[in-house]
Amino acid sequence: MKLDIVLITYNQTQYIAQALDGLIMQRVNPDVEVRVIVADDASMDDTVAIIRSYEAQSPFPFIYLPQEANMGHVLNYKRAFAACTGDYVAILEGDDWWCNPYHLQKHLDFLDEHRECVLSANRPCRYYEQTNEFVPSFYRDEHLPNYAITLEQQIANNCIDNLSTCVIRNSALQAIDSCVYESDLLDWILHIALSEKGLLIYHREITSIYRVCSDGIWSSKNAELKRQENIRLIRQYDMLLKGRWHKYFITAERLQQPHKRTFYERLLGILKRFCRK
Repeated sequence: MKLDIVLITYNQTQYIAQALDGLIMQRVNPDVEVRVIVADDASMDDTVAIIRSYEAQSPFPFIYLPQEANMGHVLNYKRAFAACTGDYVAILEGDDWWCNPYHLQKHLDFLDEHRECVLSANRPCRYYEQTNEFVPSFYRDEHLPNYAITLEQQIANNCIDNLSTCVIRNSALQAIDSCVYESDLLDWILHIALSEKGLLIYHREITSIYRVCSDGIWSSKNAELKRQENIRLIRQYDMLLKGRWHKYFITAERLQQPHKRTFYERLLGILKRFCRK
């Protein structure tokens, strides 16, 4: 079995060592051949130098993709995925980290046993850098060890928190429509495209940390800006996927609209206020 770890980086000097510590501590079975594909998007800091300093400690070889000019995260992912030749592809973004030494092997075991599944993702713990808090991501049923995400659910809710949680069957990854790389934001449409190829499985166990930076492109937006951006992406994805799932995208856009209270909800609110007096 062959596994490619795609390491996606850009100007992450302050974070990359933690990501690499989580990578090199991974324990995989002897029959798993692993290599790390370093896809740095022309960092202007010491990110690549720090990565090179870890090579001697790593049980896995590092392959560096050449890059002289910044191309943006979507196209950086595109070239990284194109370089993958293994049976499976794991993703690690340079500001996240894996906190369990069996993170990779757990996903590999599951995918190897469930051929109908094309992606295995774990629930991450969110690390809020500004407040130094660790908060487990939402999980819909704590009694279930995992659950399948349908195409409709993925379109409606972008159910998978973070790309660094994912291990993907490479045959499905290479078969997705190239239009996904024309999008502005990759993770949501990537998971939608993979849903067309098979099941996505979300696991309850936390084996990775998702860093939420206060100045991040997404985390720095307020709720209304996030809502507007989601609507824009939903319309873009519907167009890129040539209307194949238009009815699901219509529902997804409707879910983004502000909730308007019904007559009965307004009446209930009035009664509650009256009863408190």
